[in-house]
Amino acid sequence: MAKDKRNYNVFLNVHTVSGIIITIGLFICFFAGGIALFYKNINNWEKNLVQKTVGHNAYNIDYEKALETVKKSGYTMQDRNFDFAIKTIEKKDYLSVSSRVGSPRGRRPEAGKSKNKKNEVKNVTKKNDKSLNSLQNTSKQKLKESDKNNSQNLELKKKKAEESFNPKGNIAMILDLNTYQPLKDIKNENGERRKHGKPQELGTFIYHLHYFDQLPTVGVYISGVLSLFFLVALITGVIVHWKKLIENFFTFRLKNSIKLLWTDAHTALGVIGLPFQFIFAVTGSFFGLASLFIILNTLVIYEGDQQKLIAAVAPAFINVEKAGEPLKSKESLNLLALKANDELHLNNHYTLTAKILNYNDKNGRFILNYRDNVGKNFYGNAYIMYNLSNGSIVSKKVIDSQGWDFATSLETMRKLHFGTYGGYFLRLVYFLLSLLTCFVILSGVMIWLEVRNNKKYAKKLKFNRNVGAIFIGNCMGLFPAIAYFFCLAKIIPQSPDRFGIMEQSFYMFWFGFTLYSYWVKDLHTINKHALFMAGVLGISVPICNGISTANWFWLSLNRGLIDSFFVDLAWLITGIISLSISLFAKRLVSKRKKKAPQTRKPITQPQEEITLIINN
Repeated sequence: MAKDKRNYNVFLNVHTVSGIIITIGLFICFFAGGIALFYKNINNWEKNLVQKTVGHNAYNIDYEKALETVKKSGYTMQDRNFDFAIKTIEKKDYLSVSSRVGSPRGRRPEAGKSKNKKNEVKNVTKKNDKSLNSLQNTSKQKLKESDKNNSQNLELKKKKAEESFNPKGNIAMILDLNTYQPLKDIKNENGERRKHGKPQELGTFIYHLHYFDQLPTVGVYISGVLSLFFLVALITGVIVHWKKLIENFFTFRLKNSIKLLWTDAHTALGVIGLPFQFIFAVTGSFFGLASLFIILNTLVIYEGDQQKLIAAVAPAFINVEKAGEPLKSKESLNLLALKANDELHLNNHYTLTAKILNYNDKNGRFILNYRDNVGKNFYGNAYIMYNLSNGSIVSKKVIDSQGWDFATSLETMRKLHFGTYGGYFLRLVYFLLSLLTCFVILSGVMIWLEVRNNKKYAKKLKFNRNVGAIFIGNCMGLFPAIAYFFCLAKIIPQSPDRFGIMEQSFYMFWFGFTLYSYWVKDLHTINKHALFMAGVLGISVPICNGISTANWFWLSLNRGLIDSFFVDLAWLITGIISLSISLFAKRLVSKRKKKAPQTRKPITQPQEEITLIINN
């Protein structure tokens, strides 16, 4: 019995500690991740775009003409690997053609130039130390050398202009899908160039936020570690409540202490979202720590052979050795692409990426990779690999094939994590379960605070209040901060620095509310003010959109702006609900009756016993 109690306490402490450590990070993952399920719709709302039909392979891509354009640009084509993909840039679709061979050449003259400059500086300093006469001589020499350097710079610039184009270097071209002519300088509607690296769209920013991509390099690993801790918290939580799991699920004690109220809510809602939370804990830890898993698998299972790993995980992207013999005649790439539609039983619901290995080589390959956009099931991906020398099929995977391999397992995990195996109804369920998980996280913090709100922890009372204020303030502050971000997306005019201003304002608002929470320290006030601000800003989102673009949500449907209608309507409903809760919510007060202090009654003995004692 004592051993069972000890094990219970161990699991309870592990559950509590692991849960408290990951509170803020996990809340961000689920809250931002729930909104990020609709990130493409949010991007369309931000840009006032009409929702597009699914499937880019409706374009009959002319691969031969695209390669001819690359060849005319002066690049060498023999033995290259090419990648083809459809890229959507500012409302238009283009064909991306890329070929990576390594770092560009032609930068050695700059290094030589820097060495010459260092030698010149050393010579000048030595001459300055001799005398004033030598200083005058060096000044004259400097003038002559500067003239020489100017002439050398002009010559170097000419050489750079000649050497800037490397026929054997990397290729990154964007082609028009109608003319297949290269677009050298793609600009957006305002004339500025697109910035790469950081997200420049509201929905994409929230999507990156849910796995901390704003923290370079380490962000994604942090999300993976948080998911692992979350998995530990889930398992230990189930173990702690296992014996009374069903009984506690139907127990909700409203008239007892606040601690029991939060405990019942934490248990009941945690059980409801348990399958969903387990899926996200497993898939989130995998995607966050995928690179580490790949390294371990390569070293242990495949004995360090990376090609074996690629063959198992992504057979469509395996490398093929060159034969070293040029092809005399090859199959038409366009005909092979048309045959793939029949071989794989495709329709218009699949996006396409294509790859050429060892172009114009006897051992060349043409690979077409398809991914299901609708998500009817877990097997909705396919690929086919052709031999360019004779057009024969080397390998393929048909849509809806029942074969279960490593690649299909990875695709299944991707669909489970992003909810792409269903339509908008499934995403809505995912979103609601994400909000439910956020409530479970906050209720866990409230339980932790209520347990420590007694005389036993009197010395740490101030510390616990500060920690609770920071945790609740940071988590709840994300809600109005995102609503504020949506308002800024419609208020701030278009400019090159627009998104940077929006991003900084978002972080300042969020950080400011966290500081305010630390100053207030009253959890009821923090929650009430967060919901009030989120309600006001949420109602302001459709108003800002209507004023700035004249796309009021009751007019959006007639104009074909479906995403604009639903995003505005969602924020309007969310704002009204949040505002109502903030105005009518009352402070939680424990309804448990306090026991009256018991006074000890004096011990009275019977009268007969007293008389006997006196007589004796």
